[in-house]
Amino acid sequence: MEVNEHFCRKLKEHYLLRNSYISLERVDIPFTYYKNAQHDFHSFLNIYMILGEVHAKKRPNGIEKSYNDLLTKKSETITYADSKTISAYNSKVTIYNQYENIKTKVADEDELKFYIDNFSDLKDRIRIEFSKRIIS
Repeated sequence: MEVNEHFCRKLKEHYLLRNSYISLERVDIPFTYYKNAQHDFHSFLNIYMILGEVHAKKRPNGIEKSYNDLLTKKSETITYADSKTISAYNSKVTIYNQYENIKTKVADEDELKFYIDNFSDLKDRIRIEFSKRIIS
């Protein structure tokens, strides 16, 4: 919160934004876990399940969801939210395969190659994002 308040203060000091109203609606904190090459995102399924069980006990009104590839049945994204409706969360944790995530968002193979060339460890990244809605 301290970092975000500092950020908002700096924005308000900018000459173009001096008379603007700035408020935070949510804070996202990303983490990257680098897995070794012999594992894939799905290798950690037991850990995701344990986290899901803990989350369900601590947040009985929450939700634990997995987004899977239909044909391989392998998880690509895991979400734990404190609300049954993911979009209505106050706090949420999302864990995903960063390579697969980018692969689904790029326009073509050339763009994907650009990312792989510039981020050689992309296929070894698991992204963990904590998101908290700020209630003012």
